[in-house]
Amino acid sequence: MRRRRREIARTGSGGEGRDLHHEGHVALGAVRLRLRRYDDAAPYFAKAVQANPRFSVLYALQAAALARAGHIDEAKGIARRLLELEPTFRVGPFLDFAGFVKPEIREHCAVGFREAGLPE
Repeated sequence: MRRRRREIARTGSGGEGRDLHHEGHVALGAVRLRLRRYDDAAPYFAKAVQANPRFSVLYALQAAALARAGHIDEAKGIARRLLELEPTFRVGPFLDFAGFVKPEIREHCAVGFREAGLPE
């Protein structure tokens, strides 16, 4: 069991052809956001998007991580995709809704959302 957990933490994959649901990728990405390891967080959010491409919030998280890592153009592309899926997405209401998220993670996301060009 420990070996499997280490493999999941390292790769985001359950091994043996199994993949995590988007929630697992989000959790692994959020940990890396909190640690300010933005380049490490972005691929987990990308995997979350692949696992559930119709869940628009995942694009916001990916855009935030990319922006915080300095990949602004890529973040803006993901933000455009988010707005195609969810034209009414706004930073303020999302952050208000996400009050249950640890404050430091919310702040990293807020800065990244704005850097990616998402509307207030």
